[in-house]
Amino acid sequence: MSFTRRISSRKSKFKQRIELGTQKDKRFDISVQISKAKKDKILSSKREEMEQRKYFQKSQLLYEEKIFADLQNLSSIIKDLENGDPYRQFKALGRVRRMLSLTLFKPPVAEIFQSQALSVILGFLKSNQKYYQFEAIGCIMYILRNGENLAPQLVHLGVIDDLCQIAMQRNNDNNFENAREALQALEIFAQQNIEIRDFLINKEVIPIVLDFVDRSKHYYLLSVIAALCQGNPTPKHQTIDSFLKLIPDLIALNIDTATQKILTSLCYLATGDYETRLKLEELPIVEQLRGFLSSDNFLIKTRALRYLSDMISENTQMTYELLNLGLIEVLQEILHSQVEEEEEFSSIILLKLTTIPKIQEENIIFELVICCLDSWFFNVKKNGLLAAQNLINFPNFLLRIIDLGSLKVLSGSLSEKDPQSISIIVQLILSILKISEELQNVDELKKFFDLFEEAQVFDQIQKILLSTNEEIKKICQEILDLLLKIEDFLGQNL
Repeated sequence: MSFTRRISSRKSKFKQRIELGTQKDKRFDISVQISKAKKDKILSSKREEMEQRKYFQKSQLLYEEKIFADLQNLSSIIKDLENGDPYRQFKALGRVRRMLSLTLFKPPVAEIFQSQALSVILGFLKSNQKYYQFEAIGCIMYILRNGENLAPQLVHLGVIDDLCQIAMQRNNDNNFENAREALQALEIFAQQNIEIRDFLINKEVIPIVLDFVDRSKHYYLLSVIAALCQGNPTPKHQTIDSFLKLIPDLIALNIDTATQKILTSLCYLATGDYETRLKLEELPIVEQLRGFLSSDNFLIKTRALRYLSDMISENTQMTYELLNLGLIEVLQEILHSQVEEEEEFSSIILLKLTTIPKIQEENIIFELVICCLDSWFFNVKKNGLLAAQNLINFPNFLLRIIDLGSLKVLSGSLSEKDPQSISIIVQLILSILKISEELQNVDELKKFFDLFEEAQVFDQIQKILLSTNEEIKKICQEILDLLLKIEDFLGQNL
């Protein structure tokens, strides 16, 4: 066998060489096919969603058009309600409830409320027939939702007494659904005004709700209590106190729905008077609150943050217990979450922490405040500025602003239109500049001055001088004088 043939036969036994260009083209084609498939899948799902939405809207429109056509026969429907025939009465009651539930058309709340139909509906609330009761409760709920300022008149007509009576019939399995609907109607009443909420609390609605929830395990109905806690209810009511005593046990159930409603109630109560806040501070739920701050449930996390933003202060034992449980480390994590609501409540907590002397000078507090100053969210940045104002007398904090490169952020924020923010920023810049007076090394001072030039502080301050606020003008002029003084000194010594 010739030499050439031997070489070719040996080459045939080895793996063929891979052409890099060809393989790159293949990978590109495959990636394009995958991206096209994903795009087609997303587009098809969006089309299906839009078709379903259009179908629902069309069906809803047809349904409501049919109901709206009944408005022409409203007088005959009211006659049927007054009729002694139970079948015709029940059918007419259902038609009235559907009319009141209209969303695409204006429901005839005023017409029904001013007619004889209302007295018939209120009569059905006292009926022993559960189906009549159910429809009547539905009518009351829609009147409250779609009517204007009708709740006080319904209270005067004794509707709340009837609903409480229905809710207390929860032991009867046949009336379970009616009791649940009655409680939801009471929640709508509670959302109207503080006078009705106090009236409901005096009617012992809270024990009724707690007992129903305990029996049925329908924890979403705790929202009735949350509604009652709005508007700073008077703490002397024993029912509120009894609810507070049950909070640790309800939280210990570790059920998300129950926890959300309890935290909502606590948020409302935390804005109450001094006595109410003292009772809240005594609740043994500090460890659970710390756990909620790390929850994956957004509603639980934000409600816990909102509650703590109202409760944190220098004079509460809860604050120091939370600090020992790692509150600051949790805030550090949340302030980098890029979730506006979470960051906003966290910045409020941080603002309150900067008023506590024992932790004011901690480096981690400095870094968290500067993190707020760098935030994209206006309210977070505003709270960060207020916190920085509390720390303006700490040189280490001012130097930390320079070390972390936040001077440029402060300078850029001078273009905002909020006078309070601008006032705080110019005070911070002036305080940072005054530190330069203590620098004796020319090189350090030159480096310091270069940072101000890089941040374009001089240009921004000159623009602010056009402001009509005399106090801000005075501070800006002082900043310019210091900058020119430093510039002259460097010119003479370099």
